[in-house]
Amino acid sequence: MQSHVRANRGILVLAIWMAVASNVLSVVLILLGFDFFVTVGVLQVVAFGLPFVVYLLVTRQSPRKVLTWRGMSWKNTLVVTVLSFLLIPAVHLLAFVTSFVFAPVTMDINFTAFPLWLTLLVIGVFPSVFEEIWFRGIMYTEYQSSGIPLRKIALVTALFFGLMHMNFHQAIYTAVFGFVWIYMLYYTRSILAPMLAHFINNGLTVVLQYVDAYEHWYDGLWANPLMFLLIIGGITLVTLPLVYFCMKLLRKHHANTEPEVAPEMTPEPEPAFEDEMIPTPAAPRAFTKSLWAAMGVFLFMCVVIELILRFS
Repeated sequence: MQSHVRANRGILVLAIWMAVASNVLSVVLILLGFDFFVTVGVLQVVAFGLPFVVYLLVTRQSPRKVLTWRGMSWKNTLVVTVLSFLLIPAVHLLAFVTSFVFAPVTMDINFTAFPLWLTLLVIGVFPSVFEEIWFRGIMYTEYQSSGIPLRKIALVTALFFGLMHMNFHQAIYTAVFGFVWIYMLYYTRSILAPMLAHFINNGLTVVLQYVDAYEHWYDGLWANPLMFLLIIGGITLVTLPLVYFCMKLLRKHHANTEPEVAPEMTPEPEPAFEDEMIPTPAAPRAFTKSLWAAMGVFLFMCVVIELILRFS
C-alpha cells in the first residue's frame, strides 16, 4: 500500500471520529459540568492524540518516522517567528472579508476569568501539537514518501486543515495558514516550524483577550467595515512583501543545507547509455476514495455548523 493511501484512510477515520465521537464527548463533558477550557483540552487530546496513536500502531511506525522531527537553527527560528507575526494581518483581512459570506463562529467566553497559563495551554499549545502531527506530520510525510509534488501536498493538506475546523468561515483563512506552514516545514525540514507558527497565531489571540484596550479597539474596527479595510488592508500591503522576503530567506537556507539521509539509502547508479534510461513514473493521485469520503464528512459538518450559526 502506498504511503499516501494509508494516510488518506487515517484522515477518513479522523473525520468520522471528530464528527461523531468528539461531538458526543463534548456534550457529555458539558453535562458533567466541566468548564469550556477543560472540555476543549480534553477534546484536543481525544480527537487528535488518540487517533494518532492508533495510526502509529496500525501502520507500525514510530513517531519519529511519521513526523519530520529535528531541531531548527536559530536563524530559521527567528525567521519563522517574524514571518508568523507578519502573516497575521493578511489572515485577519481575509477573515473579515469572508465574514460577509459565511457566518463566523463567535465565542462568548470571558478569557480573563481563567488563568493565562490554562488558556495558552488549551488554545495555544494543544492545537499547535495535536493538529500539526496530522496535517504537517502524517499527511506531509506519507505524501512525500509516495512522490506527490510539494505544491499538491501544500494544496491538499491546506484544504483539509481548513475543513477540519468544521465551519466555512474558519476553513478559508486557516487553509491559508496551512498552505504557508507546509512550505515552512519543507524549507526548515522540521515540524517545529509550523508548530511554532501555529502557537504564535493562537497564543497571540489568547494574550490579546486579556488586553481590554485592544478588545474595544478591534471590536469597534470590526463593526466599521470601511475603517477595517483601510487600516488592516493598509497594514497587509506593508507586511505581505515582508512575508515573501522571509520565505525567500527560509528557501535560501534550505538550499544551503543538506537533508538528513538514512544510512541504508544509497544512490542508484546512473545508466551507462541513453537508451537504458528508465522513464520516471508519474506521481500518484493525492485524492483516493478515502480522501473524497473524508471531504464529504467534513463538508457535511461545515454545512450543519453554518445552518446552526445562521438560524440559531
